[in-house]
Amino acid sequence: MDNSRVAIFRFVSKKLCSNLWKIIKRKLLRIMRIMRIARMSLMSDFAPRWEKHPGNAHQFDVTTIKAESSELSGKTLFALGSSITWGYASGGQALGEYLAQRFNLHLIKDAVNGTSIAGDASDTYVARLKKHNHHTDSPDMFLIQLSTNDVWQGFNEDDVITSIREMIAYIEQEWNVPIVFYTNTHFDNEQYAQTVSALQDVCKQKSRCSLINLWNNVSLNNVTANQLKLYMYDNIHPTRAGYMTWWGPEVARQLLLIDALVCRN
Repeated sequence: MDNSRVAIFRFVSKKLCSNLWKIIKRKLLRIMRIMRIARMSLMSDFAPRWEKHPGNAHQFDVTTIKAESSELSGKTLFALGSSITWGYASGGQALGEYLAQRFNLHLIKDAVNGTSIAGDASDTYVARLKKHNHHTDSPDMFLIQLSTNDVWQGFNEDDVITSIREMIAYIEQEWNVPIVFYTNTHFDNEQYAQTVSALQDVCKQKSRCSLINLWNNVSLNNVTANQLKLYMYDNIHPTRAGYMTWWGPEVARQLLLIDALVCRN
C-alpha cells in the first residue's frame, strides 16, 4: 500500500472512530438521563430517616438562630439549586433558610432534587430560572449552588460553564443584581474540582458575579471525623448542623463582604 493510500486509510479510520465515539457518548448520556429520571421518581423529598441523624437534632433547627441586623436585612434572596439547596438530608432547612433567619431576608427558593445545571431537561437550573422574570420576582441577590449532579450525569466542565454563562446573561438581562455562586466543601472528585476552578475564572470576568469557594477553603475543611459525621448525612448532603454551624456562618460572612463591596461600587 503506497503512502497516499495509507494516509487516506488513517484519515477515514480516525473519522469513523470519532463519529462512533460521538454516537456512543450520546447514547450513554441518554441512558444516564433515563436512569436519573427513574431514580428521581423513586426518591422522596428527603433522605431516608433524615430526622434520626444526630446532626438534625432540635438544637440545630433554623428557628434557634438568633436574628441580627445587617445591610442584608429586608432584602430578597433568590436561592437556586438542587438537593443541597432544597435540604434533602435536613428536612428542607438549608442555606437559604439559615440566611433568611439570621439576616431577616425574604427568601425565594427554587430547588429540585437531582437536577443539573447543564443539559436539555425541563428541570435544569437554566430551564427553571427562565420560568422566572422581573415581572414574577424581584430579588436583590442570587445565591446559586454549583451542583454535583452534573458530574454524576456525564456533563463535562465545558457543558456546565456554558450553562452558567447562560444563567448569568439571563439574570443580568432580567434583574442586573449580584450573583453569588457557592460550592460544596471538599469531597473526592477531580471533575468537580476542575469546574470550581473554571467557575472562579468566570466570576473574575464579571463585576457582579462572586464565588464562595467552600471547596478550597482549607480552614473550613479542617474538621475532625466526628465533626464530619455530625455535619454530613453522606459525602454530599449536609445535615442541619452542617448548614447552621459549618457552611452557614462562612457563607454569611462572605455574603456580607460581597454585599458591602457591591454597595460601594
